[in-house]
Amino acid sequence: MASVRAIRPQNLHLLVDEFRDSSEYKKLSDKSKRGYDRYLKLIEADDIALMNIQELQDPEARGHFKKWRDTMADKPRTADYAWVTLARVLSVAKDNGRIKVNVCERGRRLYKADRAEKVWQEGDINAVLAVASAPIRMALMMALWTGQREGDLLRATWNAYDGKRLRVRQGKTGARVTVPVGEPLRVLLNAAMAERAKKNPKVVDMRGKDASTILVNTRGRPWTEDGFRASWSAAYKKAGLPTNKEEKLNFHDLRGTAVTRLALAGCNNAEIASITGHSLRDVEAILDAHYLGGRGALADQAMAKLEHFISSEDGASHKSRRKERCLMRGASFQPRVSFTLKETEAFRLERLKEAADDREMTPEELTKAFGPGSFGCHEAMEGASIFMDSVDRHLCEHPAVLANPDWYRLASEAQTALFNLYQAIAEEHIPASHEQK
Repeated sequence: MASVRAIRPQNLHLLVDEFRDSSEYKKLSDKSKRGYDRYLKLIEADDIALMNIQELQDPEARGHFKKWRDTMADKPRTADYAWVTLARVLSVAKDNGRIKVNVCERGRRLYKADRAEKVWQEGDINAVLAVASAPIRMALMMALWTGQREGDLLRATWNAYDGKRLRVRQGKTGARVTVPVGEPLRVLLNAAMAERAKKNPKVVDMRGKDASTILVNTRGRPWTEDGFRASWSAAYKKAGLPTNKEEKLNFHDLRGTAVTRLALAGCNNAEIASITGHSLRDVEAILDAHYLGGRGALADQAMAKLEHFISSEDGASHKSRRKERCLMRGASFQPRVSFTLKETEAFRLERLKEAADDREMTPEELTKAFGPGSFGCHEAMEGASIFMDSVDRHLCEHPAVLANPDWYRLASEAQTALFNLYQAIAEEHIPASHEQK
């Protein structure tokens, strides 16, 4: 009798298996794979795994999935991760042409982490430095002065440090970041590098750089993740810092603290992102929604800058130009809602010249410096994405706007325009970036 090849049911269970076979899954780090596997098993263990391809695309399926997520509502973070994993499985299936609709897109989160006060203050930092071992102190300083993740710091090696900069390949995103090392950390690293080379000349390669990890335990060996976390927890407790869930600080909070320290020092979002490796959107989110401990100081700085600008000649000149532009557009007393293409181009050229003058450049030089493939162009692309999301969250979803058809139409058109701008920039910038690499 000829063998008959079994035909697998075309259901969610099959899509989960195909996700595990996908390049999106295979390129993940082992740690990320373990995280996904935990939630993939939750999907496979539930009846939703038996839903067929047609049922998965039915709008009512979203309701079934939300009910499944809500069975984990007592653990909001777990519920959210499970939902995100399901959405990712369906996203890959959609990209592969298996389904046409991903009903799990844009699911609301149940877990809302409030880290407004969970920023390491100077007293907290000094408390740990006073009682911790040298290896833990080094880890704290590296996190504070580089803004990198725990895993990336534990993997960082001496041959990635040239005495001034630390090169990091971020495990989560694959991004390569070169971080200028601030003096307090640089002094520690240079001293440690010299001491290790002195004690262990055999581990120094031909270039005179140690190829082992920078962060090591008290026995001089690379940290394991569990070993580091146990030692970190012990030092934290010894420092007498809060251990209750509402007030406890963790090592990852040092990454957000680094962002706020840079902001308080006067760095803009693009400068912060270039050091920590965050996207501009993430920097914005950290400063706006999570790490607000330094907002008062930032507000003071902003007001001081405004007062200085208004009282300066540059401020007076800028106000004059702005007034002229508003009068030209009829914005002072007769607002207009549209301009001809000729008027728009005239405004663009005027503002281009002003931007060039502010940077002591010609319009041609500025156009070249900020063209596709440049960091400035990437910043513009990210800005379009940030404002598009902001319009969606703060206007399109605002009850007052939703209640008025005309307002909603205008808000929706603004979001669509920003999306089109993002797409237009990306179409030229991304290929140019790849060519430069």
